[in-house]
Amino acid sequence: MNDGIALMSYGLARAVRDMMGLQDVPAAFQGRFGSAKGVWLRDANDTSDAIWIETTPSQRKWNCDYIEDDHRTFEVRNESRELKSANLNLQLLPILEDRAINAAQMKIQVGNFMRDSLMRDLDAQKAAMQSPTQFRLWVYENSPSSRRAERTKHCQVPFTAGLPSSREDIMAFLLDSGFDPAKLKFLSDIAWKLRKEKCQELQERLNVRVGRSTYAYMVVDFLGILEEDEVHLGFSSKFTDEQSGFSETFLHGFDLLVARTPAHYPSDIQRVKAVFKPELGSLKDVIIFSTKGDIPLAEKLSGGDYDGDIAWVCWEPTIVNNFHNADMPDAPDLFKQGIIRKEALKYNELATTDDITSEFLLRAFKFNLEQNLLGVCTNYKEKLCYARNSVQDGPAILLSTLISNLVDRAKQGIVFTDQDWARLRRNLSKADPPDPQYKKNSWSAQGRPTHIIDYVKFGVGQPIVERELKTFHESLNQAENFDKDLVRYYQYYEKLQRPFTERREAIKKQTWERILEKLRKDIDAVAQDWPKSRGEWDARLAGIYDKWQEIEPTDKVKSDTVKSLLLQEDQARIGLSSWDLLKASFAFKMYYSKFPKFVWYIAGKQLAYLKATYTSQESSAPPVLMTPSMYAGSKPDNKYARVLAAKNDGRNLIEGEAINEEAATTLSDEEV
Repeated sequence: MNDGIALMSYGLARAVRDMMGLQDVPAAFQGRFGSAKGVWLRDANDTSDAIWIETTPSQRKWNCDYIEDDHRTFEVRNESRELKSANLNLQLLPILEDRAINAAQMKIQVGNFMRDSLMRDLDAQKAAMQSPTQFRLWVYENSPSSRRAERTKHCQVPFTAGLPSSREDIMAFLLDSGFDPAKLKFLSDIAWKLRKEKCQELQERLNVRVGRSTYAYMVVDFLGILEEDEVHLGFSSKFTDEQSGFSETFLHGFDLLVARTPAHYPSDIQRVKAVFKPELGSLKDVIIFSTKGDIPLAEKLSGGDYDGDIAWVCWEPTIVNNFHNADMPDAPDLFKQGIIRKEALKYNELATTDDITSEFLLRAFKFNLEQNLLGVCTNYKEKLCYARNSVQDGPAILLSTLISNLVDRAKQGIVFTDQDWARLRRNLSKADPPDPQYKKNSWSAQGRPTHIIDYVKFGVGQPIVERELKTFHESLNQAENFDKDLVRYYQYYEKLQRPFTERREAIKKQTWERILEKLRKDIDAVAQDWPKSRGEWDARLAGIYDKWQEIEPTDKVKSDTVKSLLLQEDQARIGLSSWDLLKASFAFKMYYSKFPKFVWYIAGKQLAYLKATYTSQESSAPPVLMTPSMYAGSKPDNKYARVLAAKNDGRNLIEGEAINEEAATTLSDEEV
C-alpha cells in the first residue's frame, strides 16, 4: 500500500527548502537517498526540528551501509508545487466515453470544453493585437522554453544578420522598439504565421482545458484515517477556476476522478470521494490516497505506484457525475500464452562459462539492442480500438496488458521480438487497421464524426479554428509596409543635395551626391541578389549580409572629416554608426515595398534603433538602452500591461484589480 514512498521529518524538509531557495516547505520530494529512490512525504505529525528520514524495502535497490557521504546526501529530483488547472489528455477521452452513463452527453461536454479552450487562446491573441504592450506580453507567454535556454547559453538574445534568430525574439525586439503589429505588415505577417501554427497545434494536440482539474503527485495516508476509495486534496493557495466560479483551498464532500497516463484499461480512471481531514491539512498540493482495502488505488491506475507517479484529478461535475467505474479486468497471462518471455538468468548462474563477465556483458548488450516495441504496440492498439470502437473487448485488454509489461521491459527482463509481434498481429486481425480519422488533417469519412476524438477535433475544433483564422487575417488588412519614421534619417542627408549658393557649400553638395549615388547602386546590387539566392535559410542570409556589410562610402570622397563622421569607429562596431543608419534608412526607402523581408532581415537592427529614437521623441523622453545580458533576462510586466490595456479601453483599472486579472489569466513558468 506504500510502494515507493516513505516519510521524512519536518526539520529535514525545511532544511531542503532552505538549501533549494523555495518559499514554502513542500509536502513531498521526489528523489534519491543512498540506495533508495522514490517519494518522501513530510510527516504530518512532526513539527520538531529533528532531522530524520525513512526508507522502505520497496524503495531500496541494494544493501547500503551509508558510510560514504554521497549515500547520506538527499538528492532532489522534484518537489510538490502549487497546482494549476490542467488539460484533458487525449488518451483519456475514449475511456471517458466508454464509462459514461450518457455517452452522447459526455461527448458534447468534452466538446464544450474544447470550444472554450480554443476560444480563450484565440481571443487572447486577438485582444493582444490591439496593444503593443499586450502583444509583447502574449509573445512572452507563448514563447517556447527553448528560447530561454538559448538566451542562457549565450547570455544575450542571439542574432542572425540584422534580426534576432528566433521568430518570437524578432517580434519582441520590434515591439520593444516601438512598432505596432496592427500597423507594420512585416510584424503582422509574423503574428499571422504564429497564430496559424498555434491554431493548428491547438487542433492537433486537442488541448481540452478543464478548469476544475489538475495534476498532482500521488502519496499515501500514513496516518490511516482515509477509508477505502477516499482521497484528500488541499491547495497551498486558493485554487480558482474563473469560468465555473470555483474558488477553494481544499476539496470535500463530492466525487472526483483520478487517472494516470498513459491509460489503457477502462479501469484506469477511477471515481472516488474527496474528503478533507484536518490531520492531513498541512500536506498541500499532493493527492493523498487511502492505505485501506485490498488493492492500492495507484495500482488500479495503469499499475501505478507512489515513487513519483502523477495523477490527473478532475472534479468537474458534468464529467464526474456522468461516469461510473469499471472493475479491473482479468488480465490474460501473456507468459503462459507464449506471447512474451522473461530473461531470468542470473549472474551467478553463468559459472559454467570460462569468462563470466564477458558472457554477462554479451547477453546484456544483446538484450538491450533488441528493439523496444512499446511505441509500436501502443499505436497499433490505438488504431485497433478505433476500428473496433471498443476499449474493453478481448483484443483491447490483451494489448493493454502487453503494453503494461513492455513499459517495464528493461527492468523486468521482458523478451518480445519483431517475430513475436508479427505473430500476435496475425492472430488479432487479418490486416492492420488504418489510421484513425483524427490522425488526419481533415475529415474524409462518410457522415458526421461520431468517435469522441473525431467529434472534438472535426466537429468542434476545426470549424472554430477556420472561422477565427479568417477573421484574424481580415483584421490585419490595415497593416502597411511603409513607416515614415524609417525614412527620416535618409531624408536628412537627402536635403544636403539641395541647391547651394556659395562654392564651399556646392562642394559639399557634390560630395553628398557622390555618396548617395554610390550607395544607391551598392544597395541595389545587394538587393537584386535577394530573390536569386538559394539554399538553407541561415546560409543564404549570411551570404547576403556579408555583401551588405561590405558597402562603404565611395573612394572618391576626399574629405576625411566626412568619412570619420559617417564611420564612427566605436559605433560601427555595434552596427549603429551614421553610415549604418543611413544605409538602413535608404534601403528601406528603396525596397520597403518590393523586397520588405530583405530590408528587415538585413537591416532590422538599425531600423529598430531609428524607430525607437523617433518614437521616444514623441514622448519627450530618450529611448532606454540595455546591455545584451540584461535584455536577454527581461520580461514584460503583467500588471502594467493589463493596467495600460484597461486605460486604452477607457477603464480605470487599479493595481489590485490588475493583480486579480493577472492571476486569472497568466500561465505558470512550467506551462509557458
